[in-house]
Amino acid sequence: DLIDHWSLLRDDERATVCERLKSGRSDDRWLQAVTLTRSEVPHAVVVTLLPEGIDLSQPPTRLIDMAPPSLIEAAIHVYCGRPQPLWWLGTHHSGEAVWEPVVEIIARRPDHPLFELALDHITYNGDGKRVAHIVGDLGTTNAERALGILLRLKVGCTGNFMPEAWATLLRLAADSDEHGRWLDRMAEAAPAILDDISDLRNWLSDDGDLRGMLDRLQNDFLPLEMAKIAFDPPDDVDAREMQDNMVKVLAFLVRERPPLLFGTCDRLLRWLERATVDTVELVTLLRERRAAIFAEREAIEQAMKQPDPPLDGWIDP
Repeated sequence: DLIDHWSLLRDDERATVCERLKSGRSDDRWLQAVTLTRSEVPHAVVVTLLPEGIDLSQPPTRLIDMAPPSLIEAAIHVYCGRPQPLWWLGTHHSGEAVWEPVVEIIARRPDHPLFELALDHITYNGDGKRVAHIVGDLGTTNAERALGILLRLKVGCTGNFMPEAWATLLRLAADSDEHGRWLDRMAEAAPAILDDISDLRNWLSDDGDLRGMLDRLQNDFLPLEMAKIAFDPPDDVDAREMQDNMVKVLAFLVRERPPLLFGTCDRLLRWLERATVDTVELVTLLRERRAAIFAEREAIEQAMKQPDPPLDGWIDP
């Protein structure tokens, strides 16, 4: 607040602020980071905090490489609002003209300690084309790591499928075997990513990727296709006999090859409302499977969730 209202301060008050910013307390760098990430930073403050010859007008690479690393890292934490309480305090996303390009550079430096935080920030708005450019720049060397990060971020949010980014990433696979292994990992996380099999096209835009994922979601795709035939049969077919047989087959499939997506259970339950045969056992199986899928979603989310790093030197407000 003092920085934002710098013009209202007397000279002695401004001097007091600058002294406080370098007073030697453990939280100096956090106050400095908040100061440097305001929309307008007074020249006197910049001169006080940054090395000689460096200011906020520098190209982002020079700012990263020449300013004290601990200060740059604190500024990125503050700008991104991560971890808490930096978001709650409302200090984030100020000074975008300076710090967004800095975050872009760090998101392309996998050896930087804040690489994952920067990539997380870049994906926040779900701009798939922007993320695709970064993934492409990271290249094959870092593709496996990018896969893990994008999976973790996708599991942790609703929407933001970013099909452009996933298409770019999957093209970085060295060969068909690696591509298949990546799809296997994506399928394992699918219960926490997809509500319904129809969401798949929001996630994957390449036909080859789609076919590969559908192969891994046969436990969902097959029973839906079978139910569509059984519960919407042609006029000249004995619907009751077909449905009776199909209900038995679906019960077997749900027990032995359970679907991964809760939307599959919901769709089948809706189909069963139109049945003219006994569906009690299958309805029970589907409701139990649906509950189990939500438990699996939670387990996947918890397994991928990363604990917030401590804010070294932070003094709680």
